[in-house]
Formats: sequence, structure tokens, C-alpha cells
Amino acid sequence: MDDPLSELVRVRLSRNQYRKLSEAAAISGQNLSTYIRHRLAAIDTLAEELSLLRQAVNRLNQISEAHAASIESVLLARALARPEQIAIAHASMKRLGIASFPA
Repeated sequence: MDDPLSELVRVRLSRNQYRKLSEAAAISGQNLSTYIRHRLAAIDTLAEELSLLRQAVNRLNQISEAHAASIESVLLARALARPEQIAIAHASMKRLGIASFPA
């Protein structure tokens, strides 16, 4: 259950700010106080979601860097491998049901 709304916060707004907020509250079917409370809660939620999104992007960057390093390692190994070694690797991949890169 929500805590009772016992605290009052007074905020000074320009006429234009007050008008915009009042109009938005009316459009949403809320009184101004409820509308502003919901907007403040939404800002907190957006901040949390943005933080989670940044963490996800950082993890994707790490995965991407690891993937790039893996591909580079494979390409270097392939450059050093003899054709018959590549053929053996392709046959093993085929048995596992994994598509191989063309030689």
C-alpha cells in the first residue's frame, strides 16, 4: 500500500510552465498534483531503465570485442593451416552440423 501523502512541496513555476503542466494534466484526466507526482515517478523509472540500458550496451561491447578477437584468431589460424588441415576441420564441422566458411 502507498504511504499517505502527508508532505507538501511548494514549487515556483513560470506562467508558461504552469499552463503547460495544467493542460497536460487536464488532457490526461488528472489533477495537477497527481500529474506532477506521476511525472516525477516516471523520471525515476526512466533513469533506472537508462542505467540498465547502458549496462546492457557495455556488455554487448565486451561481447563484440571478444567476438572480434575470436574471429581474428580463427583467421590467423586459418592462414597458417595447410589445405588438408582445413579440409579435416570442415569435415568435423559438417559432422557436428555446423556450416563452415568456404576455403
